[in-house]
Amino acid sequence: MNQELYEKFCHEYEKKGLWEHSTHGSKLKNCAEKYGERIALIDEQEEISYQELDLRSDQMAAWMLHEGFVKGERIVIQHVNCIGFAVMCFAMFKIGVIPVLAMPSHGMRELSGIVKTAQPKGFIVIETYHGVDHLAEAAVLQKENPCIEKVIPAERLEQMDFSQWELDEELYEKPCSRDTAILVLSGGSTGIPKLIARPHADYLHLQKYCALSCGMDENSVSLIAMPVTHCWNLCGPGLLGSLFAGAKTVLCRNGSADEILNCIEMHEVTTMALVPSLLRACISLQDLMENDLSSLQMIQIGGAMCPPQLAELAVEKLGCKVQQIYGMSEGFVSATRPEDPYEIMIGTQGIPVSPGDIMKIVDEEEQEVPAGEAGEILARGPSVVWEYYENPVMSSVAFTEDGFYRTGDKGRIDPDTGRLQILGRIREQINRLGEKIMPSELEEYLLDHPQIQQVCVVPADDEKLGQRICICLPEALSGIGLTQLRQFLKEKEIASFKMPDQVIYIREWPYTAVNKIDRGRLREMAEGKVALC
Repeated sequence: MNQELYEKFCHEYEKKGLWEHSTHGSKLKNCAEKYGERIALIDEQEEISYQELDLRSDQMAAWMLHEGFVKGERIVIQHVNCIGFAVMCFAMFKIGVIPVLAMPSHGMRELSGIVKTAQPKGFIVIETYHGVDHLAEAAVLQKENPCIEKVIPAERLEQMDFSQWELDEELYEKPCSRDTAILVLSGGSTGIPKLIARPHADYLHLQKYCALSCGMDENSVSLIAMPVTHCWNLCGPGLLGSLFAGAKTVLCRNGSADEILNCIEMHEVTTMALVPSLLRACISLQDLMENDLSSLQMIQIGGAMCPPQLAELAVEKLGCKVQQIYGMSEGFVSATRPEDPYEIMIGTQGIPVSPGDIMKIVDEEEQEVPAGEAGEILARGPSVVWEYYENPVMSSVAFTEDGFYRTGDKGRIDPDTGRLQILGRIREQINRLGEKIMPSELEEYLLDHPQIQQVCVVPADDEKLGQRICICLPEALSGIGLTQLRQFLKEKEIASFKMPDQVIYIREWPYTAVNKIDRGRLREMAEGKVALC
């Protein structure tokens, strides 16, 4: 989509009131004035009011200006779920410095790609997490990328006393609603994450309507159980949408099933979001722990396809409603509603949360198909971006000339209910615990192994993981086990969530009619549905 057409859409969204002339910083200040000393955030160490969050982010913003950061510059944040993360983000929002999100699970390969694209001036990093020395990794990245002028350990930043600093609005250029608020990561199909620039206006729009879709309001207690640097947990409604709805928001640091159940009981949580595998773990553990979950009203389920049986089990075992979520970092979100009939709540992914978003189902020629027929889901609207950050090649592949995002997902509109039903991926991809892994990326790494000349990586359905990563090797390489493959890939410095879960050895590769390796057949072998060749 060209700039002229984009400007036309922006003007239309503003005229219709879908985009506000507001920023995340000004929105927080409004919330601080409205809610004052009410608790905004709780983590494992402290709790903070709306007023204190606004003040502390003001003070940190003033310090950042003193350190030489100005509007439009970027700072990578690789951090965990905590109040400090929120303070850092809002400090940057207020002065127009752009946070660039990195997951704690990202390895050097992903981080290097993020840095090369974003060209950040700063890098805020948790020192160590789950045994990984992230500070040492950041030092290497700084050495390789002269753009990084400052590496700032997150823990030390959180311990600094900023009380002497005061934000003077006369001393800096304030951001506007169309300016980029944040760079988030795409969960798409390439190895190195693509970056997505989210303007204040469209990101606030998405947060607002995600909150409305699940009934979030001032009486809600929202639990952020999974990494907040993942877009869903930040804005679907996530941390930001919950705050702006006036809710009290609880941040789980590690997101284990026992921590989640304990948080629900301790803080009387009403709403939380989980991927299907983590939901299943919570249900299983609750049978043993028997926590008091009577406060829980709604569980959002997303990140991967949720079998109707699991949604039914959640309603039965946890005693609450479920909201099926289908969405992506590029902005489009479809969801069921609290008032939907049981059958729709369990068996569909609802309708777009934004009143301005347009969704269509198309065939291979990108022609709309009749209701009930399956095809690729395309989306455009006030919550959907129109390009990737500094990546015109991938932008031309993922977006149509008239601004529709090609999701790569297969779906249909149920002709009886008018609701969306997700049927899987059109493009080849593995969805493991909500993280997206491209098989070709792992295959490329594995072919660097001195003994491997042929390899296929396929998904296999898994009750706990959603999908597990299976490596298929020739039978002659049966001496190379899973542990060795993991160690080899670890030396490639890839993210931990991309490590394989299974290896099978093939005596004779199965082929399709057009003489390509039959990946579907390999997947059936990995799942034990057919015998190994």
